[in-house]
Order: sequence, then C-alpha cells, then structure tokens
Amino acid sequence: MKRIILMAVAALVVSVGAQAQTQRKADTSRIMQMKENRHDMMSQLNLTKDQKQKVRTLDQDNKSKIEAVRNDNSLTQEQKKEKMKELRKAHQEGMNSILTKDQQDKMKAYKKDHRGKQGKKMMKRKMNRKNGVQKTQAPVNS
Repeated sequence: MKRIILMAVAALVVSVGAQAQTQRKADTSRIMQMKENRHDMMSQLNLTKDQKQKVRTLDQDNKSKIEAVRNDNSLTQEQKKEKMKELRKAHQEGMNSILTKDQQDKMKAYKKDHRGKQGKKMMKRKMNRKNGVQKTQAPVNS
C-alpha cells in the first residue's frame, strides 16, 4: 500500500514539474514573439538615430516604472491594473511626441493589423479549449 501511494505521489510530482516547464517555455515563447514584433514594427518606422535614442530612453523609463508598480505590495490588484493602464497611456503619448505624423500612422496601422491576427489566434485557442482540444505540437511552417 505504501509503495502504491509513493508511486502515485512521485507521478504527481513529475506531472506538475513537466506542466510548469511547459508553461515557462510558452511564456518565454510569447515574450520572444513580442520582442520580435516590436523590432519589426520599429524597423518599419525608419527611425532616425535621435528618435531611436529617445525611444530607448522612454522604454527604459517605462520598464522601471512597470517594475515599481509590480513590486509595490501596498497596491491592490485593481490599483496595479489602473496604474499599468496609466503607464501604457503615458508611454503611447511619449511615443507620439517622438514620432512624426507619418510614423504614428504607420505604427497605428501595424498595431491594428497585428491585433487582428492575435485576436484570431486567441479566439481559435478559446474555441479549442471549449471543445476540449489540446495543442499537442507546434505547427510546422514550410
């Protein structure tokens, strides 16, 4: 009896560990995709050297503010959510002050197109989960 319980506990530990590892890989993959999309968008904007430096400074400042909000244990989740919303708005305003009107239009078009693609992927995942379909393997692009 002890042997069966021990084997069941061991199987559970291995299962949970594998699931956590899979989740970390998915999170890393999403982060890498986001960075790639951002790099692609920035390259399409044809930024000047001065603009690149200003964007880099704006991004670094925004990142430190985001970390400060995330690490502020005195805030509720709702307060953190509201602060993050304010930070996103301020970051967008900062970007608009750096970019020309044409670059702003290009960025809006890129984001709109990208959001459309992401929305379709998200809806597909929701439908698959609803229907009990699990993603087992990443599609192979040829």
